[in-house]
Amino acid sequence: MVSQSHTTHPAPTPIPAMGPPRVAVRAAGPADRTAVEAMVEQCTEETLRRRFHGPVGRAARQEIWRITSPTERHRSWIAVDPSGAVHGTATLALAASGVAEVAILVEDGWRRRGIGRALVGVVTGDARRSGLG
Repeated sequence: MVSQSHTTHPAPTPIPAMGPPRVAVRAAGPADRTAVEAMVEQCTEETLRRRFHGPVGRAARQEIWRITSPTERHRSWIAVDPSGAVHGTATLALAASGVAEVAILVEDGWRRRGIGRALVGVVTGDARRSGLG
């Protein structure tokens, strides 16, 4: 079971998932950096290359910092299990031109459980509330 919350709506809302355990989606912040780093360590190089579009090392470290350092133009959410482990991230980044980019990463062993769907739902909901079409 996956639940989601938006930055302004902290109470999780259940979303159907394809199996246990329960995961909640919430806004990411600086306190989540270590948990996001641990999730990235569990992903295959291929998964990370697809998410970061190239060599993983420096790009991944920079993006982990961005995921856990939200701004008005760069917001991220994480999928967290009851133990506090992160199993997915979603980011909505707004370019100066007004173009929005979305990036999703789900840990390899946690795919096909509804996590990506829940993360996309949170990002699209936030984009709509922000006035993005």
